[in-house]
Amino acid sequence: KEDCLYYDPRLLVFEFMQNIVLRQAQVELVRQFRDECITGGSSRCHQMLMGAGKTTVVGPLLALMLGDGKRLVTQVVPRALWEFSCGVMRSRFSAVIQKQVYTFQYDRFKPPDQAMLQKLLKARAAGGVVIANPTTIKSFALKFVETINAIIETRSALSDHAENGSGTTRSFSLLALIGRAKDTVGDNLQHVLKTLQQQATLCTQILDVFRTGTLLLDEVDLVLHPLKSELNWPMGAKDPLDFTTATQSRHRNSNNNSSSSSNSRKSRKSS
Repeated sequence: KEDCLYYDPRLLVFEFMQNIVLRQAQVELVRQFRDECITGGSSRCHQMLMGAGKTTVVGPLLALMLGDGKRLVTQVVPRALWEFSCGVMRSRFSAVIQKQVYTFQYDRFKPPDQAMLQKLLKARAAGGVVIANPTTIKSFALKFVETINAIIETRSALSDHAENGSGTTRSFSLLALIGRAKDTVGDNLQHVLKTLQQQATLCTQILDVFRTGTLLLDEVDLVLHPLKSELNWPMGAKDPLDFTTATQSRHRNSNNNSSSSSNSRKSRKSS
């Protein structure tokens, strides 16, 4: 009822742990985010002034309330705040209320494995929180796209090999995607295709864990900046830029002319 007073014991415990008194604006904001996540509504964005407790109060409270063992709570922060956010979360959940704080790190040259999936499932089951930066999340999404493209290229190479007896027309190293040595002509493409398909399956399972969870974005204006937050990976064969071929040929000709003229001068001096 509206005329009744009630309290959330989690808020009282949080105040006791941190030796603070929560502000009314902080409590209302946490409840709004919590209700929006529980009801499965749309995304929500709120602006707070510097020093209002976004990283030290609101973020840990949301991780405490939303980490119920059914959904994965992931906090994405800019790279400059990654170490600070990890320290804040570990300090908040290391005494009275204990939660596991995991980190998610990924780059292009690391193929997905089963250990990564088990780590995220363990974090979800334990009600923990995963901290990542925008580059790692986008790198993993691009890795999935790159793996799918590699599967298409491998199938095309297999069909060319079946028709023409050669399957060497590949625009990039396929074995580099699965963490093996440099590609050669005599590679077993069937084994490469099977490994890529396994990696694609792992990617879909990991992305599904993120999709069914909750994503907390700190400093959203930096994380989702349309000009500064985009991550691009070059793929495919390397083609020269426009007008670079003619420039290189002129540069070679000028070098050849200068070397021939210097040789002629030397011959004249010797004569």
